[in-house]
Amino acid sequence: MSQKLRSNVGHLLLHIVLLSVGIIFLLPFVWSISTSLKPMSDLFQVTPNLIPSQIRWANYQDVLDYIPFGRIYANTIIVTVLRVIGQVFLASLAAFAFSRMQFPGRDFLFFLLLAGLFDFGAVHDGNSTFRLLSLLSLGGAAGSAGVLVLAVLGTACAVVLGGALSPALAVLLGRALTGGE
Repeated sequence: MSQKLRSNVGHLLLHIVLLSVGIIFLLPFVWSISTSLKPMSDLFQVTPNLIPSQIRWANYQDVLDYIPFGRIYANTIIVTVLRVIGQVFLASLAAFAFSRMQFPGRDFLFFLLLAGLFDFGAVHDGNSTFRLLSLLSLGGAAGSAGVLVLAVLGTACAVVLGGALSPALAVLLGRALTGGE
């Protein structure tokens, strides 16, 4: 077998494998679109069918009537913008302090900042701040701090704080300010 033929066969096999994997990854998407167009009676049949018995475009209008997507979209934009602004502001302050200033306990605080990166269950979801605030209020936080904690629980402010207090950007900015040292 010549080198060129072997190369062509290898490319053909690679394309067959990639095409097969691509089809496998597309099947759930196709199934979702198919299911979204089915009438309710087709959804719970014993034998599942990919092709609906009747295409029902009104399903999309029903969802738009039932779920307030405009409000959900606005909330997403508001929370995202506030989290980005808070993250950049707080991370810039922390990065500057850790990279340019010498103060007692700096290394320990930086270690705590790095340790915050390894809380895999709470990364980027706001739940870490919610859990922290819950623990503070359950632990008997006194005075105005306790009132503030209780006022934040269950609000969008807890979600915004969860993103604004994320340590990842502070570490990256600090490395950039020190030139990677």
